[in-house]
Formats: sequence, structure tokens, C-alpha cells
Amino acid sequence: SFGFDILRMPYWRPTSVCQRCVEELVETHRIRILEVLSTPAA
Repeated sequence: SFGFDILRMPYWRPTSVCQRCVEELVETHRIRILEVLSTPAA
């Protein structure tokens, strides 16, 4: 469920992490979440 917490992160707030790194991290988790949701539950 941590993935959804990341999606709710306040992007507009200043962060020590570069914006590019944050965007890549969010994109990575977004794709992973879509893969999990598209996979039938075992």
C-alpha cells in the first residue's frame, strides 16, 4: 500500500530530492501498481 502513499505525496512542497528523481520514482511505482492491478489475484 506504500505505493499509493507515494502517489499522494505533496509534489508542490520543497524537497531535498531533485524533481527529476521524484518524477522518475513516481513513474516507476505507478507502472508497478498498474502491473499489480492488471495481474489476476492468485
